[in-house]
Amino acid sequence: MESSREMSELRDVAMASCLDEYVDGAIYRWLSRAPYLSRLSREVLLEMASHEDRHYRFWSSVSGGCRVRFVWARVLAALLMALLFGATITIKVLERKENETIQRYRSVLKYFEGSKRAELESIIEDEVRHENILMEKIGEERIKYLGFIVLGLSDAIIEISGIHAGTLGVYEDTVKAGIAGLIAGIAASMAMAAAAYAQAKQGGMGRPATSAMYTGIAYFLTAVILAIPYFIVHQIFIAFAISIALSIVILAYISTYGSVLYSRNYLREITETTLIILGVSAALYFIGDMVSRFLGIRI
Repeated sequence: MESSREMSELRDVAMASCLDEYVDGAIYRWLSRAPYLSRLSREVLLEMASHEDRHYRFWSSVSGGCRVRFVWARVLAALLMALLFGATITIKVLERKENETIQRYRSVLKYFEGSKRAELESIIEDEVRHENILMEKIGEERIKYLGFIVLGLSDAIIEISGIHAGTLGVYEDTVKAGIAGLIAGIAASMAMAAAAYAQAKQGGMGRPATSAMYTGIAYFLTAVILAIPYFIVHQIFIAFAISIALSIVILAYISTYGSVLYSRNYLREITETTLIILGVSAALYFIGDMVSRFLGIRI
């Protein structure tokens, strides 16, 4: 620590790390209270929180004490994310900065000697282990059955949007169009649940009944959400536009899982599926309109 530049670098790293470790520890501790997590998952989160607390104390001693402000805002944001996407996704997002953090810690390792250096090396080892701990030990059920949930949501978005588009040329009454989509959605959700049950039973991917439940509920709820505009807005094309907008919101939601868990390109995935939805809807609209004109049916 001979030059002022080196001291400045160390101080900046210590101050930033002190705050980050404190906030991460608080977030893990709050997440451990989530009622849907298993006892093992809670223990893992508390273990990770204790690591972050130790890291905070180290950087606090190096920096001479850091100013911790607005922690509640970052904790609240993390808790809201956990409510929407689950603890696993939230922690994965938090841990995404780990590579950067590890590189930052290694860059200042040269400034420490003896026990301080050994402690920082231990902290770096903790940071490297965190993601593996997460993936191996936090068994959140919605993540385990994510494939079935996505199957139900994505199929429902495409099929129900297509059904609604196909009725544009036939129905003038939005309530009737909404009921048609809702009935089709209920029937399809049962079929999808049965298919998921059979798939899980043959492939051994989770419990068949649970797989069927997640697929069927995901499909049914999507069908209900996409039908709601038809019961509220009484102009058929406006109701359809709102329904399509809702389908894209749902799509953005499920794409978050793929993006975070499997490092997929978020924008590309949304764009591709949106184009499929619009393409299927346009094709079925023209088919419905042609059938309506040919048969002379307007309801």
